[in-house]
Amino acid sequence: MSKENDQEKQNTSKSKYILGIAVIVLIASYFACLNNTEKTTTAVPTTAKVHNIEEQTTARIDISTNLAEDEKPQFLIFVDGAEKPQKRAFWMYRKGLYGSTVQKEGKELNIVIKALKDANIKLLLSGAQQVDEKKKNIPAWVKYTAFTIDDNAVLDEAKSVWFEEPFTYTIKAKEGEEYKIHTEWQKDNK
Repeated sequence: MSKENDQEKQNTSKSKYILGIAVIVLIASYFACLNNTEKTTTAVPTTAKVHNIEEQTTARIDISTNLAEDEKPQFLIFVDGAEKPQKRAFWMYRKGLYGSTVQKEGKELNIVIKALKDANIKLLLSGAQQVDEKKKNIPAWVKYTAFTIDDNAVLDEAKSVWFEEPFTYTIKAKEGEEYKIHTEWQKDNK
């Protein structure tokens, strides 16, 4: 009887051990999937050949506003017709801001911002962030050739920017209003 109990305890211990490992693997896989999803949406290459005809470049727009007292978003963002979830970039969090970053490889981007409250919505137009092995930012210049809000030109002339030297513009948004933003850009070999 004692040997049977010992054997049963060993089997139970082995089962718990195997179950524990399975849970750890499952949790690790879950977080790995989240991390991979994050990388595919934010880690966009700066340049790529498209059909070996023309070079395209990644543009980036950070859209933010001060965090509301209720800590809820003050606007919605739609990129190419689909709502973009707002996820605070680390730099926004440090500065008490709320918003999202939109990156797109190509030549143009259309965004609609819908104000949920009166707010000053800050737009930072730049190129994608690129870092070297030491995590130091490397200039990836982008030249914005067009930037309009509701078909009204914001730029009088092309503007060269990169991650550490963005073009900044603030929309004084009114609750319930939508703002149609259109940008066009090209690679700048500064």
